[in-house]
Amino acid sequence: MLDIPVPRHEVTEYRTLSLVCQCGKLHESRFPEKVTEHVQYGPNIRAVAVHFTQGQLLPYARTSELMADLYQLDISPGTLYGWTREADALLSPSVQAIAQQVSQSPVVHVDESGLRVQAKLQWLHTSVTPTHTW
Repeated sequence: MLDIPVPRHEVTEYRTLSLVCQCGKLHESRFPEKVTEHVQYGPNIRAVAVHFTQGQLLPYARTSELMADLYQLDISPGTLYGWTREADALLSPSVQAIAQQVSQSPVVHVDESGLRVQAKLQWLHTSVTPTHTW
């Protein structure tokens, strides 16, 4: 029998201490550098959400519902949109490098596929070499 594990999320709680030693000096611990907010989502949650919206082409509202259904996480469509913009900024140099490689290839296969966006026909154009897709 094949099966998948039940999806769940993990929570890591960080606490800090403020203590005064016998000499009267205040010592305060700090949060890890990666912890910048009171509540924040980790990189795996962000990656799954971006994959759902960009890789699986789910709308932000449906991705929000799916994250709640699968992981019991209440993530707004606006937050998902923000994560997509962050991923875009992080991946932009790689995308530009791929585009350059494709444009320099002696042979490029191209395709266009129609898909509906807000009930309107849009075109997705791809350029493919043996090693790159843009």
